[in-house]
Amino acid sequence: MGSGRQKGDGKGRYGGRVAGTPNKNKGIKAMMSEELEAYFMPSIETKDKEGNDILISKFKKDFDCLEPDKRVKVAADMLNYTIPKMQATSVDMTMGDRKRPLTERLAALVDGEEPPNAGE
Repeated sequence: MGSGRQKGDGKGRYGGRVAGTPNKNKGIKAMMSEELEAYFMPSIETKDKEGNDILISKFKKDFDCLEPDKRVKVAADMLNYTIPKMQATSVDMTMGDRKRPLTERLAALVDGEEPPNAGE
């Protein structure tokens, strides 16, 4: 009996990882992830306005040192990574019967006439 793969083992036609196995996190990506996590993790002891001991992140400390206008710019730039951007939409408001005056077109609608391009 062979020790080959069995049909339906979840590795596909040519083998590979089992379904659901996470990607390997290696190299510079791992280093950057660790650095960013440490930058945003509360780790600096300080006092709040009432004198209570609190922990803040290096990011919060740097952010608080910025001038108000730069602080707003940084906050707005960071929103790009947290809130999805809205897609622009457009509406075609052209009417097929442009040569008739608006009053005539409205009167025709009142009389029950179907406007041009209504079925499109």
